[in-house]
Amino acid sequence: APRDAGRDRGWRGMTTDPASNSANGAMLSPEPAMIEVAGGSFVDLLSPDPQSITLEAVAHGLAHTCRYGGHVKRFYSVAEHSLLVHDLLRHRGAGPDTLRAALFHDAAEAFLGDVTAPLKWALRRENWSNDGLSMNPDPSGTRSDYDRVSERMDAAIRTAFGLRLDRVIEGEVALADMWALRIEARELTWTGGANWRWPGELPEGGELPDQVRWVGGLLPSYARIMWLDAVAGVRDA
Repeated sequence: APRDAGRDRGWRGMTTDPASNSANGAMLSPEPAMIEVAGGSFVDLLSPDPQSITLEAVAHGLAHTCRYGGHVKRFYSVAEHSLLVHDLLRHRGAGPDTLRAALFHDAAEAFLGDVTAPLKWALRRENWSNDGLSMNPDPSGTRSDYDRVSERMDAAIRTAFGLRLDRVIEGEVALADMWALRIEARELTWTGGANWRWPGELPEGGELPDQVRWVGGLLPSYARIMWLDAVAGVRDA
């Protein structure tokens, strides 16, 4: 046979076409959309079963996932960000349900990874364009395929841990999330967030309160432990 007869077929019949690498990875899981998580179990990203989602897997994933697509001055995990949102809300006297929601508000990223806000916007715009609509209008109200996957994961996590969420809690967490973003941008990005578009007024001028301790670069092992401790503290409150 010619030397290049197997050029397009790789190990165990898998294609070596770079464009198909993502499909190859999916072939290695029990089901194409399943990901192995901390502890050795699998979570289905398209149809997540709440019983497959463990607290340890969430903690590990959040502690080892870097925010801002990695474009920060030092490693900064989603777990540490969640702790900051929790601590800012605790500083303002929030109740247990709101504090729990803060700790879990980005929990889907433990399994889906951190998708930056600009990429979320770009994905919505792509969906808008693929639906035959104009590229010019603001696609903010459009839901992308990623949004739908993320919403299903969020719902499974709420069920798994019995999280209570209503519009009041969502609003409180969203405000603290933006407040935390302002603190992080000032410390962790090269421009300090000077060229970002900041909506509205933030509590305490968007500054870190003196009473809130924030490291801004915990090692994953410490972030994991501290996140788990905070979850336990709210549960026992």
